[in-house]
Amino acid sequence: MKKLIVFLILIILLNGCSSNIQKEDAVSTKVDNVRIEQEASESDQISKLEQEVTDLKTQVNELQNLLNQVTAERDSLQAQLDSIQAESKVQDDDVTVLVTDKINIPENPDEWRFSDSVTFKFSVKNNTDKDIQGVQGILTIKDLFGVNISKVKCDFTGQTIKAGQTVVVDNLGIEINPFIDSEVKIYNTDYRDLKFSYEVTKIVFEDGSIKEK
Repeated sequence: MKKLIVFLILIILLNGCSSNIQKEDAVSTKVDNVRIEQEASESDQISKLEQEVTDLKTQVNELQNLLNQVTAERDSLQAQLDSIQAESKVQDDDVTVLVTDKINIPENPDEWRFSDSVTFKFSVKNNTDKDIQGVQGILTIKDLFGVNISKVKCDFTGQTIKAGQTVVVDNLGIEINPFIDSEVKIYNTDYRDLKFSYEVTKIVFEDGSIKEK
């Protein structure tokens, strides 16, 4: 009888252990499944993030290419604008104007000259590739030491200056007002003791185009 009872107890214990083992196996399986699902989910998220990064890089490259195109177009337009402005703006070397002599003409009422005057002799060279109809500018006169004496508006008109050619103009001058010291000084100072410079402010070409400062 005792042996039977012991046998029954062993059977019950073995069934309990088996049940616990099955439960543990089931729990372990569930844990493994959850872990696999989490790993799969994480892998999917990583893949999505990697794809998003790739897409962003592609978009950045496209935007960079677009920016490069816009920059190139801007530089091209700026170059065209600079070229147009250069064509319409007076350059320092477009025209060379030199004063080659100064001639004093004293007053002579008998010849209807009622005041002293000075006539300047100019050499005007057209350094452009177009014929010039007229040149407008300012003549600055200084003494031997570089001190300003006077600034005189001085325009060259009445004859065409061919491209690359030089003309001589000897009919421009000023009447001397005896009450203006600067004009008297110009009259009384020898040509070799005067310094001249000419600033071109406007050029009118034969074809109708214009350059200005």
